[in-house]
Amino acid sequence: RRILTVGDGDLSFSRALRRALPHRCKLTATTHLSRAELDGAYGKESTSGTVAELEAAGARLEHGVDATVLEPVPTGAPFDRIIF
Repeated sequence: RRILTVGDGDLSFSRALRRALPHRCKLTATTHLSRAELDGAYGKESTSGTVAELEAAGARLEHGVDATVLEPVPTGAPFDRIIF
C-alpha cells in the first residue's frame, strides 16, 4: 500500500502512522511549511529527530506542499490512501 499524509504540521502523525504500519507499506508525508519553517515553528531539535526516524524507516518527506493544489503530485503516486 502507498499512503500519503497531507499537511502533517510537525510530522508526529506520520511518525505514529509509520510506527503502526507494516513495513511493506510505503509512506509519503508532506508538510505545508518548508523544512526551514518547520524547524522554526516546532524547534529544530524536535523536527530533526522526527525527520530522521521517518527517513530511517523509508518514508518519503516533502515540504512546502499546498494541499489545495497537489500539483505536481507528491512522489510515490498513485496512492492507495490519502490522509488529510
